[in-house]
Amino acid sequence: MFGRARERAGLERDDLAARFPKIAEWQEGDIQPTLKQLEDFAKAARVPFSYLFLPEPLNESVALPDFKTVRSARIRRPSPELLDTVHICKERQDWYRDYACSVNQDQRPFVGGARLTDKPEKIVRWIAEQLAFSVQDRIEIADPDASMRAFVEQVEAAGVLVMISGIVASNTSRPLDPKEFRGFAMVDPIAPPIFINGANSKSARLLMLAHELADIWLGISALSNAGAAPLSGAKSEEAWCNVVAAELLVPSDVLKEDVLAGGPLDPLVSWLRRKYKVGALVIIRAFSISTICHAKRLI
Repeated sequence: MFGRARERAGLERDDLAARFPKIAEWQEGDIQPTLKQLEDFAKAARVPFSYLFLPEPLNESVALPDFKTVRSARIRRPSPELLDTVHICKERQDWYRDYACSVNQDQRPFVGGARLTDKPEKIVRWIAEQLAFSVQDRIEIADPDASMRAFVEQVEAAGVLVMISGIVASNTSRPLDPKEFRGFAMVDPIAPPIFINGANSKSARLLMLAHELADIWLGISALSNAGAAPLSGAKSEEAWCNVVAAELLVPSDVLKEDVLAGGPLDPLVSWLRRKYKVGALVIIRAFSISTICHAKRLI
């Protein structure tokens, strides 16, 4: 049981040997640990105490159909932090659903209302109308943090629960790794939640929230990445959501006017990032770099 718990946490034998010098003897059955030692080991290995007494290891998996790393590679063994975060969010979703049902909340018509065959611009208009989301209003908010808070408030007012954290629950010793995941959505017709990994950069959190909104509209529960994955070669749903997210945050027709009125490329991109409170990747996705170069005759 000690070996399974150690492997589940992604720890090497030496990681625990210094703290538990008799762990090899525990595993061999030569001596028995005390109850206090078992409790300490469970805490160190980040497993429930009861896990140590299971006759067979649990077949644990993320309760989401699609989960990728930053480079869109499959996660073979999700970390305890990811597993626990998904489970916590599921519990909060259940609470949210119970509350919504208690006040006779109708189903959200936008959940699963979009199709991959829909033009992204059409869905962007729907999202903007549903959220009362105005790019101009966001531009006028000077503080990026205030801009993000306003966006979250709009999303939650539409009935989507938003959770942002860079740690598991309130445990500062259990940080979430943005290389493993950046966020996820759980589709539900009444209580759809979105979780954003707070360990991301501020601009990445904004993009992730827009991306997961597109997942909700598409009706896909997914732990995904909206950061480094290219549009070409990405899974069709992922690419579609990337386009919707970029167009929502930085409408290409508005951006085109900015580009035509701008100067050299590097300072122009920096200015656009500050204006729209987004990262360079969103700017590039909203209006391809080749088009920018062509418009400015830089190539």
